[in-house]
Amino acid sequence: MAGFYGRELSDDGSGTSFRWSRPEAELRFRPAPAPAILHLRLLAPPAADGAPSTLAVSLGGAELGSFALGETFRVYHVPLPQGAAERVGLRASELQLAGDPRSLGLVLDWAEIRRARAAPLWGLGLEALAFPLLPIGLALATLAAALAGARQPLPGLVAALALAALASAAARLPGAELALAWALTVGTLALALALGLARLAMRVPALFPASDALAVRWLCVGWALAFVLGFAPWVASDGTGYYAYTRSLALDGDLDFANEYREMPFPHTPLNPAQQVIAATGYSFNPFSIGPGLLWLPGFALAHLFVRLGPGGPWPADGYALPYVALALLGSALGGLVLLLAMYRISRRVATPGLAALASLAVFFGANPLYYAMREGSFAHSLSGAAAALFLLAWLRLEERPSPRRWATLGAAGGLSVLLYWTSALALLPAGLSFIRQLVVGLRTPSPLRSQQLRALALGAALALLCGLAMVTPQLAAWNSIFGTPLTVPQGSGFITPGVPLYGEFLFSMLHGMLPWTPAYFAGMLGLALLWRRRPWLGLCLALAFFVYLSYNAALSNWHGSGAFGLRRLTVLAPWCALGLAALFTTLRRLHWALPVGLAALMGAWTTLLAVRYDLYLIDRNVGSLDEMPPLAFFLGRDALPLDRADDWVRGGFFASTLGLPAGGMPWSAAGGLVALVALLAAAALALALRSFGPERHVTSQRSASRWLW
Repeated sequence: MAGFYGRELSDDGSGTSFRWSRPEAELRFRPAPAPAILHLRLLAPPAADGAPSTLAVSLGGAELGSFALGETFRVYHVPLPQGAAERVGLRASELQLAGDPRSLGLVLDWAEIRRARAAPLWGLGLEALAFPLLPIGLALATLAAALAGARQPLPGLVAALALAALASAAARLPGAELALAWALTVGTLALALALGLARLAMRVPALFPASDALAVRWLCVGWALAFVLGFAPWVASDGTGYYAYTRSLALDGDLDFANEYREMPFPHTPLNPAQQVIAATGYSFNPFSIGPGLLWLPGFALAHLFVRLGPGGPWPADGYALPYVALALLGSALGGLVLLLAMYRISRRVATPGLAALASLAVFFGANPLYYAMREGSFAHSLSGAAAALFLLAWLRLEERPSPRRWATLGAAGGLSVLLYWTSALALLPAGLSFIRQLVVGLRTPSPLRSQQLRALALGAALALLCGLAMVTPQLAAWNSIFGTPLTVPQGSGFITPGVPLYGEFLFSMLHGMLPWTPAYFAGMLGLALLWRRRPWLGLCLALAFFVYLSYNAALSNWHGSGAFGLRRLTVLAPWCALGLAALFTTLRRLHWALPVGLAALMGAWTTLLAVRYDLYLIDRNVGSLDEMPPLAFFLGRDALPLDRADDWVRGGFFASTLGLPAGGMPWSAAGGLVALVALLAAAALALALRSFGPERHVTSQRSASRWLW
């Protein structure tokens, strides 16, 4: 691009970044497909006289047209003619802001060109079907009731009740009739698909998750679908700080990030000039943890070999090209797989294989792990969630049978959690409670067993501390190099000083509150209360750790994560919520087998479509705007359930977009080789996951499958 100033960060606390243009600017693209559509997300403040700013778009000096610009971010679509030029000219009204000497034009967030395609015949068929939403929704409600095992006339009664509820809601929400019918259609479609899949598993014993091996296959299939359709490696915002560790260590062999901040092509948060260079060391400031960068190093190194030796060689060996990002952030995607498998092992303590697998998948798709594993992998949250799950699993194993080896494993897992995300230390409270309990038990044990138990406990605690410290050592060494001290708070003490917890907003606000954005976390939190009655000690330890971590985050001024998707810091509590959800599903199963399946389907459908909505900018990411959004617009707005835009979301993923790159000039051998390499590594990870659970030990008959369903 030309005629643009450097990327800036919004001062409203939302974390939004943008670029100001000059009155005349230019966007440069690869050879554009023909015909095509130019998509621009931008805004422009009004002129001094209050008149709206205008934008004229031109190609090769020939003006295509002009239009008025809004004062808030919007996406504008400009059709480009056949044989479109590679350079798009932008001429905006000239603006002069008080205190800013620059000559300004418009504010640009992003721009891209997409091929314009004629609607396929099947698409026209879907448009025809989209009109009678109410009959389709009622038919799906009837089907879902029938799949749940309801006998006539109950399915018809369910449809009648759905119609009555819809009519009642429409009477209270004038103008929302079409949105309500669409919500009914999408919700009942999710229910019908989930219940139909459950029915199929009941009738085909080879599919029914009656054993750990079969349940893990379901988990691997769920992760593989999410990976193929949703994996989109990209570095942005906080992710640039994590990625800078990887790139600097691998290619520069140091921890000075000056060149990374100067050269990286990713949108990143500008540093405060007073923080750019640490006076004590001369190194550049980096407030993020080193853990994710270390775990991405193997993929980064493999990418470097691929770029140097791979077919076609179209990418520069600079550490920023697509192979580097894709193979490095594959580590975050695999972190999602580790999280799924660890949540399953945790949930098996309180649920059957089917219900444990269902709880794990519900947390993955019905909260934020999917998004941070596949769409925002440059953040630490997928890896921190996986590490927290490993810690919780190690703690449960220690509680079941204490030993020095299990204490060492617990310490290593806890240290890894802290290395990846420092505030995870708050969730390590169960380890301290276990030590206190075992100490009390040891002191009460009669001699001569008392000294033996106390020595074993002392040895285990020492091993846990040593292993935990060993895992955290890379961060201490990095801080010492960057800040001149091994212990520091990089963001400043004010960053970690909480205020009064805002539990109401944290749990229920549309501004990324737990219930609206991550309903599986909310349901899992409620389910944790069920453990108290069944296993009081475990329930107490888990509830205390959950409450401490949640309260700390609810007390932060930016508890919403600066507008990131769905309380990003709560991935640390994902294994807690999976355990609670497994307990809740077990209780619901006693009432009817369809209840846990239906609840999981609805939570997964809502949150996954919310991720599509968020990723495609169908909802304003700005914290202030989102806070002022009417509830009706959030839950029943035009784009509240963007099922019809899911294909756009998939096309933005790694596999679809990379295989489409050759049309812009990249050799097929290079794009295909990169896709094959990523797919091969993912397949190897899945094979390892399946093998870790061993072969299936028993086959369940159809009758026993029905008895043990979920």
